[in-house]
Amino acid sequence: MILKATELLLEDVLVKPILVVCPACNQKASVIAKDFSASNWKPEQIRVVCSSCSYHKELKDFPTQIIKNSAGKTTPIFGYTLGATFDPFFRIPLYLQTKCSGELLWAYNEFHLEILEEYIAAKLRNRNSEAYLNRSIASRLPKWMTSSGNRVPLLKALSLLKKKL
Repeated sequence: MILKATELLLEDVLVKPILVVCPACNQKASVIAKDFSASNWKPEQIRVVCSSCSYHKELKDFPTQIIKNSAGKTTPIFGYTLGATFDPFFRIPLYLQTKCSGELLWAYNEFHLEILEEYIAAKLRNRNSEAYLNRSIASRLPKWMTSSGNRVPLLKALSLLKKKL
């Protein structure tokens, strides 16, 4: 399967459940962003659920910020942060992470693992000449991940993460 890390954006990975460590039982849980689109999403459609202990929360109950106007009316503000070792919405630690080459390797879900594995395993990596050139997953990878000297340890680490699934 050719996933084209040079064309996919990190936001494209969020259409699949994000695997996190359950805050209640430390088992695998999922952050589900139903109908997610980077430009059009609703906090009511994002939730975290754990099948091991039945933990569940909805993002609408956890605004990132609350703004109060001069009349005293409050407005909740919701945001997300991409590219870290925690999920973008609730900021819960990711389930798929491991040490590799002195760094922390992480992935949001199985789809993200596949994209990383395909890109890292490639002997020839083509650059994207399309729009969003600098927003693609491949363009945002740190140098230690794109170094050919780290290819073997990275592929081993990705294999270990796949076994956690």
